This record gives sequence, C-alpha cells and structure tokens, in this order.
Amino acid sequence: MPIEINGLPITVLKNPKGGSQVDVERKQSSSVQDETGKSGSSDTGTLTDTAARLRALGNTLSTLPVTDTQRVEGIKKAIEHSDYTVDAGRVAQKMIEFEKLLKS
Repeated sequence: MPIEINGLPITVLKNPKGGSQVDVERKQSSSVQDETGKSGSSDTGTLTDTAARLRALGNTLSTLPVTDTQRVEGIKKAIEHSDYTVDAGRVAQKMIEFEKLLKS
C-alpha cells in the first residue's frame, strides 16, 4: 500500500527472507524539467533491515578495542614464566586452512 510523504510515494515490500524493504521513488517531473522539456531522471533509494542491522553492527564494532588486551597480557605472563606451550599441530592446521582461503 503506497504512502505519500512529502510528495514521494513510499512502498514497503516483504522479501522472501522475512525482512522488509522500503523503496522511495520520485516519478513526478520538476518545474524546471517541465519548462525545459527534458526528461527527468528517477530518484530511487532503498533501505533494508539488513542494511540497518549492518550499520548497528558497525557502530558496535567501532567501540570495541582492536585487540583483546587481557588475553595479550595473559600470554605475555605465560611466556615470562615459561608456562606457554605451542601446539605445533594446531598451528600447522591453521596455516593450511589459511592457505586454502587464499587460493579460493
């Protein structure tokens, strides 16, 4: 059901994934376009639930520190006290997985 807001028709569509999408489109020609006789372009904007969630997630991530300072300090202390052990098999497996990601 179209809704008129400030002269722009707005339509809310349901997508198959369950979210909603808001389409805004201007089809009316402006007075300048009427005077010049040139065809007007159509302005369209779309805002989806996914875009709103991504924006919120980006805002949340921007407030988090880049590194986990507590974990880094814990590893430093374990190294200083010779309590830190490296699982060579796990390191090798992670390197193989990383190489596979680079190739794909």
